[in-house]
Amino acid sequence: MKIQIAIVLPFVAVLSGCITKERAEADNRAAFFAGQASAMGQMRLQTATPGVPATATANSAVVTILGPVKNRTVPWTEDLTLVRALVAAEYIGSTELFSISVARGGKEIPVSPQRLLNGSIDPILEAGDVISLR
Repeated sequence: MKIQIAIVLPFVAVLSGCITKERAEADNRAAFFAGQASAMGQMRLQTATPGVPATATANSAVVTILGPVKNRTVPWTEDLTLVRALVAAEYIGSTELFSISVARGGKEIPVSPQRLLNGSIDPILEAGDVISLR
C-alpha cells in the first residue's frame, strides 16, 4: 500500500502543475483575443469616419498627423501649435514638405511650409484637428 501511494503522489503533483500551466496559457489567449477585439473596435470607428484615424474619432483631445511621422497622434493642449505638434509627431520623411493642411470642422486650411519654417506663421491647433503632410 505504501508503495502505491508513493508512486501516485508525484504524478498528482505533475498533473496539477500542468493544469496550472494550461490555465495560464488559456488566460494569455483570452488576453490576446481581448486586445484583438479592442483593435477591431478602433478600426470600426475609423471606418465610420473615412479619412480620419480612429484615435481622432474616439478621443477628440488629440491632434492627428497624416504623413511620414513616428507618432500619428499628439495629445492636444490649449497652447499646442502646428510646429509643436510636428516636433512631437517626429517627422521621418526623406524629402522636404511641399504641402501642409489642417482639417478642422469639415474645412481644409492650407499652411505654407516655407512660412512655417521661417517662423512667420505657427497656427494654434484645436482638439480634433487633422494635419496632412505631403
